[in-house]
Amino acid sequence: MRRWQVWFFGRSGQILFWAAVVLVGAFLIGASGGRAQWWWPFHRPSPSVVLATGTWTHDYPIMAEEAKSLGLSVSTDVPEEVYQFMSLIPQPTRTRPAVEYVPMPYRSRQGS
Repeated sequence: MRRWQVWFFGRSGQILFWAAVVLVGAFLIGASGGRAQWWWPFHRPSPSVVLATGTWTHDYPIMAEEAKSLGLSVSTDVPEEVYQFMSLIPQPTRTRPAVEYVPMPYRSRQGS
């Protein structure tokens, strides 16, 4: 037998161990829609590890319920003073779109 065959088929069920690891990983990611859920209560990583490993990206914000499940201290109560302060500085509304669609290519002024 070659070295890889001994490693792959030998060592008393090493292939079964790695198959179980792959299946559990596929279950964790597949059942959560692409985000890992920590269903084992003793294997909960720290919030800093979860936030730093790319579980959430810029296009998927962390909602309050998910932040609470990570163990972060989250409050959704906003004091009335914050709303009063925000009303003092109104945000401008856009009067024209930021991107314009031109259906035909531009012509040079010299050739027309």
